Amino acid sequence: MTSPEALADAPATAAAAPETPTPEKEERAVVLSDPKAIRALAHGVRLQVIEELFDSDESFTATELGHKFGLTPSAMSYHLRSLERWGLVVRAEGHGDGRERHWRSAGTHLTIDTAATNSNTSALGVMDMQLNQLRERLSKHLTAPRTQLPEGMDLRAARRLPTISQGTLYLSEEERVALSDEIWELIARFRRTTAAGACEASRAAGSDGSDVEKLEFFFSFVRDHSYELPEELRPAGLVQENASPDSDDDAAAADG
Repeated sequence: MTSPEALADAPATAAAAPETPTPEKEERAVVLSDPKAIRALAHGVRLQVIEELFDSDESFTATELGHKFGLTPSAMSYHLRSLERWGLVVRAEGHGDGRERHWRSAGTHLTIDTAATNSNTSALGVMDMQLNQLRERLSKHLTAPRTQLPEGMDLRAARRLPTISQGTLYLSEEERVALSDEIWELIARFRRTTAAGACEASRAAGSDGSDVEKLEFFFSFVRDHSYELPEELRPAGLVQENASPDSDDDAAAADG
């Protein structure tokens, strides 16, 4: 989720655009707006399971997921049934040998719609967990052995994506919508839910597939509720008021 962020670190020199990968399944968002559904998601293991299922075209049994995340099959089945109740996962018919039920995601990506809820408390609980997971991943990345960049070469010249980036944009409503649409279109363009597709693309480009990496992304665009358009830029007659610091909108961790 959250999602993405680095806009300033584009390659210094334009590279040839890669051929658009063929989508492995139709893009479909699962949107959560019910506070009860959001609370059901606010659980460490459930978030991990959701991430695993939404990032893959494959289906998994409760035994497989339980082994991966340290739970018994019965405990994992309980979590899966709860996620099914809120439309996050579905039973995958026709998979496996029939001895154990398979589960898959109900869509290709998940969005928590805080604007449609009366309270942001549940959404903030989920986001706290997501941020903790992000912190753990960043910590592992920063402490892992790495290949040093050649002397004098920066991230842009090496075509490396930044670990994390932050910046500010001033956008009109139309531009904000366009930016959101283009980001999702770009992710869909490069989205592969198995390593096999990436290895195939690597070999087609003349490599042997050993350059394939798994990248985790998290991005967020947050409205600055304290910002007021300068008076000289406002249309005649427009009175702009800041949102109250204690408002529900201010508690939102993402806007849009």
